[in-house]
Amino acid sequence: EEDPAAALEKEFAAWQSQVGVDKASIDASLNPVERYALSFKEDIEPFYSMWYLSEQQRIQETESAQEEWDIAEIEAGKAVEESNAIENGDLLATMPEPEELLRQRHLYFREKSRLRANKKKRRLTGENWIVETDGKSKLPFWYNCDTGE
Repeated sequence: EEDPAAALEKEFAAWQSQVGVDKASIDASLNPVERYALSFKEDIEPFYSMWYLSEQQRIQETESAQEEWDIAEIEAGKAVEESNAIENGDLLATMPEPEELLRQRHLYFREKSRLRANKKKRRLTGENWIVETDGKSKLPFWYNCDTGE
């Protein structure tokens, strides 16, 4: 009696010599269940050896080190572009006087309080509610333009 493993190996060798070794002919000779199992093992749940995983990790570390180098190079390029823009007059850099900063701060707070007072006035008078029309149903509804409700 033959060993079952040897018999299986002999059967596989006979099948391989009949079908051939290229992937297309192997796929064509498989039934649908075997084809699904093969695609499952190749695409969905492939086997990765420890060597392959360690090699992928090494490649990823090499690429990340390269990216860090590229970032420094980009920053240097930006600094050169900025200095060229300042020299050509395309970019203006100013140092405001402290007196102007106080004036700007005053203008900012005045405008902010004016906007807050207008919002409060609209809320008290009901002017913040407007009638809008729904795009789908074409029915009117009340919309608060300050809160978005």
